[in-house]
Amino acid sequence: MFEGSLLSKESKKALSTPQVLAYHDQPYSYGLTVGQDEGKPLIQHGGSVSGFQSSMMYFPEQKLSVVVLGNVGYFPADELALNLAHAALGEAVTLPAVRPSLTLTPEQFKKTEGTTSLREQNSASSSSRKTETSPCCPPEAPPLPAGRKP
Repeated sequence: MFEGSLLSKESKKALSTPQVLAYHDQPYSYGLTVGQDEGKPLIQHGGSVSGFQSSMMYFPEQKLSVVVLGNVGYFPADELALNLAHAALGEAVTLPAVRPSLTLTPEQFKKTEGTTSLREQNSASSSSRKTETSPCCPPEAPPLPAGRKP
């Protein structure tokens, strides 16, 4: 985007020129955060919605772009993107601690079984493993009487 001819020089400048915003504590420019990482200019944007996360980082002096996309719920997308950038630039990277694995006996695993449901627009779908409802989740709503609307 910054190195090619997709955008005019004026558009590239507008995208990377910080604006003063009363409600934002970081320099922000048309959807991009402009700053530095260890003295290197950095233009970035990231976000999350409904179990998806993303982080885009661009180091203009190094002509390095890093994009991280994920759909595994929460994970540190910005931290991962920054570590990837540091690795690509030949810098030292401290990897995050690895989560320990968890081994369950069949009896322990059986305690995790239950019924879960998603309710959306007055309809319910469920998946059951023939056990009682898990204490974490409410039971299914009873059906409405005939002729009654929600």
